[in-house]
Amino acid sequence: MEKAIIPNDIGQISEALRDGESTILIEPGNKNVLSEAMLNLAANQQLREKLGNTARREAKRYTWGRNAKEIIEIYRMKNRNLKICQ
Repeated sequence: MEKAIIPNDIGQISEALRDGESTILIEPGNKNVLSEAMLNLAANQQLREKLGNTARREAKRYTWGRNAKEIIEIYRMKNRNLKICQ
């Protein structure tokens, strides 16, 4: 079984994780919201499983190999554009 997480909604976290779909994003420093989220997860096994499984599937999109392929493709496209402009 995968684990549900409760990260702070800062930086690019909200781009990688979707609130209510793969995680419960909380406002940094808000202890009340954190405790509510923890109690909600503790009481709701179905939600824990849904968030954990979705997060695991989405995390597979962020592998080093995939990121490298995307970066290489960006360079290739950029290189093609430079040759066209010259």
